[in-house]
Amino acid sequence: MATLTVAIFAFGCGGNTEKVSFSSSSPAIEKTIFWVDSISELTDAQYPDNPDISIRSSLDGTFSHSKISFTKNNLGYDMVIFPNNKNTDTIVLTDLELKKFIPSVPTYVKKDSYLTKIGIVNQEWNRMQVNFKEGQFETKGKNLESQKITRIDVARNCINAYLWELIFYTVEDGKSKPVYHGWFDFNKELYAQLFEEKNGLAYEEFRPSLEEWIFPGSEKTNLEVLREKTNGKEVVFENHDNEYYPEIGERKKKKMNILFPKDIYSIDDFLTDSTVYATFSAPGCYNQSDPRKTKLHRLANLKKVELNKIKSNNTNKDSLSELVLRFETDKDTTVFVVGGIDLSTLPVLTVENSKSGYQMPMGIGNYSFYSNYALLQNSNHLESPYYGLLMDENNNWLDSHDVGIDGPLMHLDKEGNLHFWILSFERHSFVGHYVINLYS
Repeated sequence: MATLTVAIFAFGCGGNTEKVSFSSSSPAIEKTIFWVDSISELTDAQYPDNPDISIRSSLDGTFSHSKISFTKNNLGYDMVIFPNNKNTDTIVLTDLELKKFIPSVPTYVKKDSYLTKIGIVNQEWNRMQVNFKEGQFETKGKNLESQKITRIDVARNCINAYLWELIFYTVEDGKSKPVYHGWFDFNKELYAQLFEEKNGLAYEEFRPSLEEWIFPGSEKTNLEVLREKTNGKEVVFENHDNEYYPEIGERKKKKMNILFPKDIYSIDDFLTDSTVYATFSAPGCYNQSDPRKTKLHRLANLKKVELNKIKSNNTNKDSLSELVLRFETDKDTTVFVVGGIDLSTLPVLTVENSKSGYQMPMGIGNYSFYSNYALLQNSNHLESPYYGLLMDENNNWLDSHDVGIDGPLMHLDKEGNLHFWILSFERHSFVGHYVINLYS
């Protein structure tokens, strides 16, 4: 009969590590279990500025979970989410590729230390929410939760390292609605281990910036590290900032957290430094009592747009496109560069369905804000050609969060024009809409 030996190693607020070894006549098998000791669940009184209040299921508050384990196996990690009341069941995500969730920088960027830091820090500063649908997760038990849950989301939020979230969904009135939300501190030891395995870099070098949101400084960004520009031209565009946008999706539920302006008639109303949003605070909540200021005046006047053909410096040397938007005001010049994109793959949408466009955070080699796990599995972000950067007139990097934007959203229309939208801080609103003639 096999004998069981268990050793517990204390590990601060991020949980603990448990090594379980089995010995018998066959070679010993050892499995390391990383624990998250608690999950926070907030009431409406504790989280009054929650935008999901308006769209969530009537079953919200019914389910509760207590802790999480991550067990290493040959293919990845088994993530087990344990129940905390009689309505709730155990939820299991098997063979989870946790390294996919960890901030990284494409391998070809590592020769530039500043862009390496920008890439890694920006990934931690941008939300990554991954959904698991039917067949991608398992419920163990026969309580109400196993009957109701149709989708599991795991999110690494955008504040600092270790702050993660769980959001579960159910179908109600024919719509998918959030029914459970929990916040937890990811195991710190496991995070550091995964970071070093994925990046081949010492975690300690980046830990202070990732834990404390330390500004990395504004230095010159060398785009030649990312790509070779092979061709380019200035293209014709139409500025639609004097129009409003459809209040659907995130823009609808998050409108409550636009603190100023309140009377909004067009995107132009946002393009001043008076615009203020509810900030996003630990453990991952919108907070109207701590307003987030912006510098959106920088986007008030789009002067010109360039469309460049580029060759990525990744292993495949992918031939792709780059857009350069140049904004000029009486105060300053701002250059918004989005590159490493295949324009032919963008969805064809109407303005009314713009929320379904291709949206990406600012940074280098980024993950999308939202994706399904199958898409994540098929992505290699160490070879990603994507980049989205803000710079001043001297090509010095600007913190997009300080300006008040999260990234681009793009789609084509039926005439083949490119619609380029700019997502505000936390995607509360759009703060730019330009229709670009790609063939001009």
